Amino acid sequence: MLFQAVLIHLMDLIMTLSLFSGYLLVVIGGTMNLKRKEKVEKSILFIIIGAAGIIYEVITRQIYNFVDEIIGLGFDEYYTIMFIIPNIISIITFGVLIIVLGKLNSENSGKYLLISGIFWTIYAVILLIINFGSIFPFPVPLGKLAYDILALIIFAFMIGARILFVIYTAKIDNVVFLVSSIALLISSTTYAILSLLLTFMP
Repeated sequence: MLFQAVLIHLMDLIMTLSLFSGYLLVVIGGTMNLKRKEKVEKSILFIIIGAAGIIYEVITRQIYNFVDEIIGLGFDEYYTIMFIIPNIISIITFGVLIIVLGKLNSENSGKYLLISGIFWTIYAVILLIINFGSIFPFPVPLGKLAYDILALIIFAFMIGARILFVIYTAKIDNVVFLVSSIALLISSTTYAILSLLLTFMP
């Protein structure tokens, strides 16, 4: 049990550090490319994506604790703040905006970015539906096997999206973006492994 607890905390630390590093480097990379349209068209969208991720991760728990202390929050409010809102932000940032960037940069390996955004949107939308199901039960309850299969499917789309992002950043030969995409891949992979461990761990 002690080993499991240490492992979980270590993986959570790796996930958090790599996530913030990835977001920060996305902002830096986008800033560096603002005047280099031959590399990345409309790179300001990368700045928005990274900044949105950083801001939300920093203030989410503080918002929940602050509101909870004032009015008291229940299970539904907890799920909304901690899971559903992040899902929506995720769909907009690494889904919709990445798809837009992929289309704008179609002549510069943008197809990898486009597919990455599509994969991420599929992942985030399915996860959003699952999280809504935690508040508003499905008409037909899903069994554990169905949830386990869904988890494997959404994690496959999530990791696939991150891998395609890495390929894109390698193709455009940008070191900052490449390191950011690798950090985000590490974070997502760690998250998937940690979630599966918590699901199947005795």
